[in-house]
Amino acid sequence: MKLLAEKSTAVIVVGTIVGMICTGGVVISLVIGCQARRAAALLANASTMEQLQTVISRYPQSDAAASALLLLAEKQRHVGRLNESSVTYKKFLSGFRKHSLAPAAALGIAENTLVSGYLPAGIADLQALATKYPTSFVAPFSLYAQAELLTIQVGRIPEARALLQNLTMKFPDSVFSCYSARLLFLLNARQAKE
Repeated sequence: MKLLAEKSTAVIVVGTIVGMICTGGVVISLVIGCQARRAAALLANASTMEQLQTVISRYPQSDAAASALLLLAEKQRHVGRLNESSVTYKKFLSGFRKHSLAPAAALGIAENTLVSGYLPAGIADLQALATKYPTSFVAPFSLYAQAELLTIQVGRIPEARALLQNLTMKFPDSVFSCYSARLLFLLNARQAKE
């Protein structure tokens, strides 16, 4: 009888612990879900840079903060604050490195570099982007943009041609593959005239 009582007590204690853990998990899930909804609502109503920064500061690890960072970086670029925009993109990459839009943030940094007039550094950023995210949606754009930029530099047409051929082979279904084929045609036509 004593053995049965000890087993019953052990079962009750284990059951109580499991119940407390489950209840705690449910409460945590509800709190997180509620925070995510509040963050999303705040983001939906954010239209200024200050409002976007509020979303980021109140909910720093949320999906809403990730979106707010990308929107803020774009707004900063739009008003000509390229350095701030690049810093914001880097903040996104450091906080959300596994996010599906991380390649877009890296592309934003490369574009800011190019818009700032640093052509060699911008091309290097595009090369790094294509290497780091080879299966991303930004890889074909990166290859095409590199090739297009190389075509305006003296003596770099062979590099551009190689990038365009690589793009067409690696990403045959990409719209940039079509653009690549057109640019290759133009480069070949120019070479035939020379």
